[in-house]
Amino acid sequence: MANKYTAEQMADAIKKGKGILSAAATVLGCARQTVAIYIERYPTVKAAYDEAKESTIDFVESRLLKNIDNGDTTAMIFYLKTQGKRRGYVERQEVTGKDGGPIEHDYRGELLRKLTDLAGKPGRTVFSETGSESTTSGASADPELVSANE
Repeated sequence: MANKYTAEQMADAIKKGKGILSAAATVLGCARQTVAIYIERYPTVKAAYDEAKESTIDFVESRLLKNIDNGDTTAMIFYLKTQGKRRGYVERQEVTGKDGGPIEHDYRGELLRKLTDLAGKPGRTVFSETGSESTTSGASADPELVSANE
């Protein structure tokens, strides 16, 4: 399949469309998907797309700052919520584990402690790994489970 547009034509349309695929497609008179395909296939088109998106963000940021300078409270709040997180301007707190990693919890150890406790109480119905059930008589719990908790 021959390309209908050059990479340069596509890059120019993306710039004119400010990085919005449907706007670039309108400039060229093609489908949005055509623009997306060119972005995937041609590094120069991808670079033009990335640059157009960054330029649009820069423009919007400058307008936001202008609104802040003009005393727009909504703009101020938005800016603080998105850029002032490290100073506590957030609506929600993000909780992480050690060094920003995931939160770790020893569910297995907690589960073993609870199972051991239940297995040691008389009259409790317990299930084995095979699915069979039995009623405890109050005898000591499975030594393997007990030793895992000690």
